[in-house]
Amino acid sequence: MELRAAIGVYDAPTARFTVYTSAGGGVIRQRDDIAGALGVAKDAVRVISGDVGGNFGIRNNTCPEFVLVAWAAKRVGRPVKWICERREAFLTDFHGRDLASEAELALDQEGNFLALRAVNTSNLGASAIFFVPLAKGIAVSSSVYHIPTSHMRGVGVMTNTTPTSAYRSAGRPEVMFVLERMIDIACRRHGFDRLELRRRNLVSPDAMPYRNPLGLVYDSGDYPASLQRAAELADWAGFEARRAEARQRGRCRGIGIVEFDRAEYRRTPRARRNDHRSRAPSSLCLAPCRRAKVIKPALPRSSANGWGLITNRSNLSPATPTACRRAEARHRRDRCGSGRG
Repeated sequence: MELRAAIGVYDAPTARFTVYTSAGGGVIRQRDDIAGALGVAKDAVRVISGDVGGNFGIRNNTCPEFVLVAWAAKRVGRPVKWICERREAFLTDFHGRDLASEAELALDQEGNFLALRAVNTSNLGASAIFFVPLAKGIAVSSSVYHIPTSHMRGVGVMTNTTPTSAYRSAGRPEVMFVLERMIDIACRRHGFDRLELRRRNLVSPDAMPYRNPLGLVYDSGDYPASLQRAAELADWAGFEARRAEARQRGRCRGIGIVEFDRAEYRRTPRARRNDHRSRAPSSLCLAPCRRAKVIKPALPRSSANGWGLITNRSNLSPATPTACRRAEARHRRDRCGSGRG
């Protein structure tokens, strides 16, 4: 998309720097960062960001080049412009997502969600830049569904790849995909209707404000109405007729539906709970799907208590580094060996 760029100007009579950037996230923080790097007072630096066409997460950061153009402008006595090349951007810009997730969803015989458990292993890259995507993803991992019990574990792994950071709804699309994937698996495996199973487990408007199992409070929302409206607009009821017609023409037609929660993560006193029903992450990252496969359930599909367990492993990156896979396996062994849930 838009590449990073900056112009540095130094006014010798007033000893003031002006930096024009293509970044988002507010000019005050960038002003303070640039002033600190240059070793000058904050009021000696002015940062101007015009219409940059969107923020997209990675624009929040103060890049080294913003400091360099200001320093160079003073050094050469004239304005200095720098524009990142596309090849350089691929090598130096923070990447958005690289996550391996192993998750389990428990349901009773009627299809009520009982519990959610997951281990998310995030490739942080060569530098630990940003943990917020992991924290946000874990906080909203139950999405818009009422799941009474949740156990989430986040693991950050250092590798030799480009660092990952926030990019486009950081951390949330990944966990939504994992949960919705498990819901679809449950429907195929146990014969539930995809629309009805979701409708059964949505948080009711009457429950607002609703606190999810990891302590995040939803202040409002009518999720059943949104689901119903989406089904009507998509003519969900008439899909089978459309698919049959497509087959006659040698075409394959499919349909899917997902719920998405764009809630903002906020730390609250109850974000970490100590009771037996819910456990917050002990370590704090997460990605769009490249491939996903079902693995053999760790527990039987049903038991005397009448609940089933849906297990899903999703690799949400083109090629998760070996270090991530090894770390994931090590944490699974530790969990099993120590008896942790």
